[in-house]
Amino acid sequence: FAENCSLQLAVLGGDAGASEGILSSNSSWWPCSAEARSSQPWCPKEIERWPPKLHPVSCLGFEETARIMIPNVAALPAEPPNCGIGANPPCEYTGFDVDKTYAFVIGVINPVNNRTTTQWAFDFGDQASLPFESLTVRTFAVEQTVLRAVSGVKSAFGDALDISKFRPVSVYFAPSLNITGPRADDAEVRRLQTAPSFLPLSPLAAEGVLQLTAPLGFVLSCRQLILERVGRHPADTEGSYVVDTDVACSVSAEGNMLELTLKDAATIVANVVYRLVAYVLNPQALMTQALPWTLASLRRRPMMDMSMPLDRISLPGYAVMNSVPKFQVDNLSNEYGGDMIVRTVQATMAFGSPLYDGDVLLLIAPTGLDLREGGTGTACADFRWKAGTLPLPRSPPPRCECEVAVDGL
Repeated sequence: FAENCSLQLAVLGGDAGASEGILSSNSSWWPCSAEARSSQPWCPKEIERWPPKLHPVSCLGFEETARIMIPNVAALPAEPPNCGIGANPPCEYTGFDVDKTYAFVIGVINPVNNRTTTQWAFDFGDQASLPFESLTVRTFAVEQTVLRAVSGVKSAFGDALDISKFRPVSVYFAPSLNITGPRADDAEVRRLQTAPSFLPLSPLAAEGVLQLTAPLGFVLSCRQLILERVGRHPADTEGSYVVDTDVACSVSAEGNMLELTLKDAATIVANVVYRLVAYVLNPQALMTQALPWTLASLRRRPMMDMSMPLDRISLPGYAVMNSVPKFQVDNLSNEYGGDMIVRTVQATMAFGSPLYDGDVLLLIAPTGLDLREGGTGTACADFRWKAGTLPLPRSPPPRCECEVAVDGL
């Protein structure tokens, strides 16, 4: 809850006015109110109007707890003279009636995942409710959804015309809901037409969409795009999605949003880890602050101009910086076989500005290469400086960590 949750709090009962606390909503917010219930036969009970003298006066949020203050009936001032006559209020300050249903609206910020309980509870005076279930947050699995970029080097003027200047960005993700093509055999879209692709679609046909949005300044490309299930066998074609066959790819006019639309019966299955590799051109200006990227999925019905959000998550981005004058990696062992140990890899680099005590030098190898001694722990495998050199004499031994495994977990 917001610390000052008063601005997002409303009760059914008309305009409370400044003297009665927080401004209340109108009855159109309450489909089960007395005014609206006749058109809503599914309402379990009728929502009563909030007692006029008990409108909330404050709301204070403490993370997952909100404290709503309302007047105490017993502490209200004495009834005014001649009450109930003319414009005077009624003679009795009524409170909440037994077995009546009251309601309020309050704003809340959803958590990023469902790892904690989704149950809520309500306390009022000397009464309390039993815990009750709430909504399930729809989000990509936080632990499996990561973004990794090959290069954070800024681009130069004219690089957009050279596809070789684009660098791959990998996004590993696991949706909580299926993302389906318009002809997929899915229970949620059972009304859709599952006939062959050469037949017209039903007006209710919905297409699954996956959107990757970068901060403004980044330019994404559909060229050389990869979308596949993590860990699939190379011969497993069902785990791979081909552009223009299984998915349609498009980029927004600003260039920073890439959209994949699933075609025919293609399906991205819930709770399965996938890998999306897209090529991106970094901004021409430096970005010392790493701005977040967004991954979202939705179900769209183009014939009805409707869309429904599915999953959404914000991913830590990366800073954009100047290029170093030299960076070169050589396989001095000349060992290029798969699953073989390369005993000597030499990295040579030069910097455009000096390094100082406290600076961190970070070397990121491609996914699948393990720099750790024995494949465990944090010691680097046979690390050493080039013979005859000691460029960083006061630096502690380096640490090698496996941050993203081959499976993207």
